[in-house]
Amino acid sequence: MAQLLGLDAAWTSSALAVIQSDDINRHPIEEFLDYAWLILGTQYYVAKNGVREVVSRLASRIPHVHLSSSISSLESDPRDPTLVSARCSNAGGDQLFSGFNHVIFATRASRAIPILKSYAASLHPSANGYHTQLVNDQIACLQQFKYRQSIVINRTDDSFLPDNAKDR
Repeated sequence: MAQLLGLDAAWTSSALAVIQSDDINRHPIEEFLDYAWLILGTQYYVAKNGVREVVSRLASRIPHVHLSSSISSLESDPRDPTLVSARCSNAGGDQLFSGFNHVIFATRASRAIPILKSYAASLHPSANGYHTQLVNDQIACLQQFKYRQSIVINRTDDSFLPDNAKDR
């Protein structure tokens, strides 16, 4: 049956999640089953040319991309309090980039929390109370994430690695 459905070769298009077995046992089985049902026979999560294609597509419409820059804080934009400024650190020192309508955090919750706290602290006391509450709600939500120490064993046997060397 697995061969008929192509499940014997499914590992070539699989993803990896690191989780403790006792966490899996406590998680509602319905969510696993729903996820399996929704993705059965689909390839939506596989990028033809690997992660570089994903990054390229996501960044294609972004006019200003800053590489090798760590965001140290977010601040209320000094020229327009409805916008956000990002303070970045790189080899050239600290720089402030202003005028952002949206900010996407592509990092761990534990790293996003201090950045959001810096933004909340920068809001003027007369700022929209609803906006301040939304930021504090995001911080509270991110504080709910728990991290567990785990051991990951990476295989170097080429038969387990993606065919495309760029994806390795």
